[in-house]
Amino acid sequence: GNISNKCTDKLKVDLELPTITGIEDLVVQVGGNVDLLTGVEVSDTISGLDGTFEVSEESIDTSVAKTVEVKYTVKDIAGNINVKTRKVIISQAPSIEYSVEDGIINEKGYAKADFYIDVTVTDNSGQGIKEIKLCTATTDRCEPEDGSVITDTTAVRAITQEGDNRICVKATDN
Repeated sequence: GNISNKCTDKLKVDLELPTITGIEDLVVQVGGNVDLLTGVEVSDTISGLDGTFEVSEESIDTSVAKTVEVKYTVKDIAGNINVKTRKVIISQAPSIEYSVEDGIINEKGYAKADFYIDVTVTDNSGQGIKEIKLCTATTDRCEPEDGSVITDTTAVRAITQEGDNRICVKATDN
């Protein structure tokens, strides 16, 4: 009798998503540059990539402090799609304000006695203040790097001494 045989080609099954690595949140200073592809890698070990790799943002305006979510999408030949999201945080450096009690310093810039200067640091990034470096001096040389390191606060108080005084502050956010 007559017999028919027919076998299919290999039937391939790919249940694994392609991978996207290097998608950690980025923190960039206002006005800084951000490259959304640096360190990002895509791969697929079973069916291979089909060439589809998309980033939701081509570029990010860093002129204003804000947080932007960027989506990365990759597709493999089997049709599996993986989407990862990262935050790009555009942060502004902390601001530093000095204040003294009203009436302490006269219109010529002098005080009759030592006085306190209050220093307030404002976190403009939303990341918190890591440290404040404070230097006080009665000379022209006053560098925050030479001063005291203060943590766990956003307000400090310095006292003046007789003569010319300089107070220098450096604030670093997280």
